[in-house]
Amino acid sequence: MKNSKIRRKNRKSNRLSQCHAAVIGAGGLGRQVAILLASLGVRHLSLYDPRIVSEKDMADGFLDYDVGMPAVDAVANVAHQYHPQMELLTYHARFRRSHLTSWKPGLRHAVFLCSESAATRKTHWQWVCHTAQFLCMGEVGTEAIKIVCSDQPAKRSLAPSYASQTGETPDVVTATLAAALMVQQFSK
Repeated sequence: MKNSKIRRKNRKSNRLSQCHAAVIGAGGLGRQVAILLASLGVRHLSLYDPRIVSEKDMADGFLDYDVGMPAVDAVANVAHQYHPQMELLTYHARFRRSHLTSWKPGLRHAVFLCSESAATRKTHWQWVCHTAQFLCMGEVGTEAIKIVCSDQPAKRSLAPSYASQTGETPDVVTATLAAALMVQQFSK
């Protein structure tokens, strides 16, 4: 019994070492997804977001010393605490189709679309659907969590469309719950 658990853990560790996860959007949801991926043991992680952390972002889990720092750097600091050996690349820019050329060949790519705009997430889905082996799109509102995941994203010609949730910014607990659901689907 004990040996089979060890073999499963080794297979999972090997799969994670051969995976590149890209988190597009480092706000409340993207921050939590990146931290969970790091704690899961993902070896290669890329973060994309042009934002600078402001005081209003503290509701998303950022801390006072993160204010004024690029959001991707603040997230990277926390992620490295969970997995110091992780290869983590930060991009202080919006995700562009040209970024796909920098992704290492031979790795399985998992993409987490966490940007705030539904139109942006849909565009990114279309850009990465033929490259990613796993694609997950999340939206968090004050009254709803919407998550769409696919382990065969290229079979869908367009990103799933749904009405964007309007309202106040969700709190860190709601974003963490949504992130946990997204990463749980990935870890299956």
